[in-house]
Formats: sequence, C-alpha cells, structure tokens
Amino acid sequence: MSGHIRALEFEISKSLNKVEELNRAVDQKNYELKTGKQSLAESESDIATLNQQMNNFVSELNHLKALEQRYKDENGDLQRRIDQEGASNVELSGSIKEFEVKIRQKEDQLMYMRKELEGARYSN
Repeated sequence: MSGHIRALEFEISKSLNKVEELNRAVDQKNYELKTGKQSLAESESDIATLNQQMNNFVSELNHLKALEQRYKDENGDLQRRIDQEGASNVELSGSIKEFEVKIRQKEDQLMYMRKELEGARYSN
C-alpha cells in the first residue's frame, strides 16, 4: 500500500508540475494577448491619425483645386480683356495713322497756301 501511496504522490507531483507549466503558459499567453491588444490600440490610433491627416489633405486639395479653377477663370477673363484691348488698339492705331495722313495733307495745304499768300504779297 505504501508503494501505491508513493505512486499516487508521484502522480500528484507530476500533475502539480503540469499545472504549474500550464499556468506559466497561460500567463505567457495573457502577456502576449495584453501586448497584442496594446499594439492593436496603438495601430488603431495611428490609423485614426492617418485618416485625419488624409481628410485634411483631401480638404486642402479641394481648396487648391477651387483656387486653381478660380484663377483659370480670372485668367480667361483677363485674356479676353487683353484681346479686346488689342483689337481696340489696332483700331486706334489705324485711326491715328489716318489722322496723321490728314494732318500731313493739311500741313501741305497750309504750306501751299502760305506760298500762295507770300507770292500774292510779293506781287502786290
């Protein structure tokens, strides 16, 4: 019987060692789980930060696109005004040339009349 008790004590001892090993394994798994949860929380926080940055960039991009369109529209308006001014300048340049020709003709006419007047004075 004493042998049987010893065999049972040995089995109990083996079982207690096994329980200790399993408890250590559970503790290790709990630690890994806790570490994994912390890592997951940090990753989720990073994702949230990156999503916020992305939203900010998208918002800024949309703002810049709106500015680009506004400047394109303004540039188009300015180009049309420049074209209109250019056409007006061409017309005015033509008018100036016509007036210069008329002025030269009037000056020539005036010179001719002066010569006629001087000739008439001389004759008189």
